[in-house]
Amino acid sequence: MTTHPPSIEKLVDELNSEVTALMQDSAQTVHEHTEQLRTQVQKVREKTQDYIQQEPVKAVLIAAAAGAALVLLTSWLSQRVK
Repeated sequence: MTTHPPSIEKLVDELNSEVTALMQDSAQTVHEHTEQLRTQVQKVREKTQDYIQQEPVKAVLIAAAAGAALVLLTSWLSQRVK
């Protein structure tokens, strides 16, 4: 096994520490953003459920229109590819 001068070993140790700290910070940031996203999704879900309960006819008409738009878009895209 090759021995390296102490300065290189020290540099490698410092880099290893920095990389480890960066990975931990990144993991923490991802966790925080995931929790924020979950909270936002829950709020949207609750608002959607409230809207459906308050305006059931409008909700069904909106869903039907969205479905029809998706069918038309899919049909148009499949014809365009041919």
